[in-house]
Amino acid sequence: MMKYIPGYEKKLYETMKKFGEQDEINYIEEDGRPRFIPITCEANIQGIETNAIIDTGAAVTVITRGLADQLPYELKPSRTKLTPFGKEKYASIGAIEDMEFFVGNTKTTATVEVVDLPQQLFLLGTDWIHSEKGIINLEQEELQLKRGTDCEVVPIRFMEEEMYEEDYDEPIYNY
Repeated sequence: MMKYIPGYEKKLYETMKKFGEQDEINYIEEDGRPRFIPITCEANIQGIETNAIIDTGAAVTVITRGLADQLPYELKPSRTKLTPFGKEKYASIGAIEDMEFFVGNTKTTATVEVVDLPQQLFLLGTDWIHSEKGIINLEQEELQLKRGTDCEVVPIRFMEEEMYEEDYDEPIYNY
């Protein structure tokens, strides 16, 4: 998330510092820096190939304006306030209702909140995971989506550590 959302890294570290004096903190640390490796899967939105981040900490499914502008969907008004991390809230600039896309080879739909960032980011939140009855199997590296009595399997992968760490020291941008 730090790679794709400006200001996320700063908010994360500010929050982590608040708990620095406690004996029990649930995070992994190496060289003094927390390490988070996002889970992704292949996605295709109206012919645009991208990686979708599967984020169980996100309440809603989000797409950035940079990607949404390439799609043939109309934005509907939205009152959703997004809290990327910490106390600040950002308004969605609109929502795409019933956006059709593929994850792996599985066709699906979602209502997607659009945020005003130029990057191309597609984030699958718990709203979509729940509606698809998704089960994330980290050991098998797959996302299972229930379809009636059947289950469709979407391969997932962990963002490569080297690729992720290269972007770790990029400058922090704020809204």
